[in-house]
Amino acid sequence: GCWLAWWWVRGDGHEAVRWRHLRVGFVASPLVAGLAVMGWYNHQLTGDWTTTPYQVFTDKYTPRHVYGFDNVERGEQRIAGMDRVERQRVLHHYDRWAENLDTELAVRNVVSRVVESGKWTVGLVALLMTSVVVLAGFLLGTAPLPGSRWLPVVMAILCVHLVHVPYWYAGIMDWHYVFETSPLWCLLVAGVTVRLWQEAGRVGRPGVALAWVGLLLVTPVTSYLDFEPVWAPS
Repeated sequence: GCWLAWWWVRGDGHEAVRWRHLRVGFVASPLVAGLAVMGWYNHQLTGDWTTTPYQVFTDKYTPRHVYGFDNVERGEQRIAGMDRVERQRVLHHYDRWAENLDTELAVRNVVSRVVESGKWTVGLVALLMTSVVVLAGFLLGTAPLPGSRWLPVVMAILCVHLVHVPYWYAGIMDWHYVFETSPLWCLLVAGVTVRLWQEAGRVGRPGVALAWVGLLLVTPVTSYLDFEPVWAPS
């Protein structure tokens, strides 16, 4: 969305303003319609356009599961302000399952989500190597991927992970909150593979490309073999 907005305002010098507006309108119309329907749905159930039913459920029944740091402490403060009837509604056994989110837990969750993203998509080794290639390419000012439209893909992965940093639970199988990034990781690995083959052919080093393919072929072992303390079998 940010990338599209920037293109809408800046333009690319090849397309008329009218057509830019039309393209953005086609993309924005279903999003605006969806937000309007969701707002109406929220208002019908909670009386407020921006308060979701799930938020009401969390406030009443699982206050320690609230989004943000120090969730347990804030939840206990909320419970302390409840009357007797409201306290009886709290699902105490489930609510106490929540861990208090601090910096250490947040870092641990991020690592778990990244590791599981690799294990359940392209393989952890391939994901790590791709990340190194992409990061090194950007830092050195070279193009580690073919074409020029990969930044939104990288930023999409980062944003999905960042938005879930302030939540105490890593997710089902330690990654379901960032599940939507799985096809993006596959795209990055494919892009790096294409670029590597191009460069290997250009400099006459086919062995490098073949070694990379071999790496991709052995990555499924991360689903079946231990490598403590980095990963356990999926």
